[in-house]
Amino acid sequence: MQLLEGGLILVVEDHPTIAELIGECMERVGFDVDFARDGLEALARLEECAYDLVILDRSLPRLDGIEVCRRIAHMKGGKPSVLMLTAHEAWADKISALEAGADDYLTKPFAPAELQVRVTALIRRSRSDVARLALQAPDLTPDCQAPLLP
Repeated sequence: MQLLEGGLILVVEDHPTIAELIGECMERVGFDVDFARDGLEALARLEECAYDLVILDRSLPRLDGIEVCRRIAHMKGGKPSVLMLTAHEAWADKISALEAGADDYLTKPFAPAELQVRVTALIRRSRSDVARLALQAPDLTPDCQAPLLP
């Protein structure tokens, strides 16, 4: 598995044991991890910090994961990718999460190796999107033949 250089992940999970397992799994491959135990706490953390990815449970206290996902999708500026990680495995649940803005969906129980690969793929994709946007500039055309120094 190709590893990325770090990144910041927000794990939104109300079961401490599961949150700890996810956090350890992500830290083991070089990511920094923050935690939120409910939807409102997750939104507050998202206002404070620029996360690369949110690993989001669907069934959360105070504000469910679908509504958190919708709000992330409507955030201004850089938005983190969202991986919905939940016990809800019906196809209708998957569709509603993806329609709400989730970038990927993984059901519990999960294999830590699969979680690592999906997270790495989402972050790699979002970083390449940012690099592509940084290279776009209206009304500018690079002159690759021009000397770098006058």
